[in-house]
Amino acid sequence: MDPQTIALLRYAHGAFNLTVFLCVMVLARFGFRVRKGRLSGQTEPGATRNHRRMGPVVLGLVWMGYTAGTMIIVLDKGRIFEFPYHALGGLLLAMLTTSTFLVSKRMTPTSVDLRNIHYRLGRTILVLFAAQVLLGVGILL
Repeated sequence: MDPQTIALLRYAHGAFNLTVFLCVMVLARFGFRVRKGRLSGQTEPGATRNHRRMGPVVLGLVWMGYTAGTMIIVLDKGRIFEFPYHALGGLLLAMLTTSTFLVSKRMTPTSVDLRNIHYRLGRTILVLFAAQVLLGVGILL
């Protein structure tokens, strides 16, 4: 492919995933408000509703970003692991996001253990996504 097109796609991938990261931050904010409300006994229906609505959308966006990044690097370099840490981090991020979604589908009002797992997975996703952003910026520069 044309090097200019690849360069444009790489920047588009970065911009898209930066937007997804911001969406994940908003989702986390709603999640923290839901958790805080549950622990204090004062639930916020708006935060719960928004967290539940955004979760599947963010899951799809994360997988779209990972797939696009994989396709771009294969088109450019011909192999997936040209940037192994970023590639494995993206795959891990997509898998953790899927795991968090699947755990959320099994949660009930009394399932404290599943809620704690969901919370820990969410925190891990935030840290990993921030690392991915830093790795991605390093690749682009």
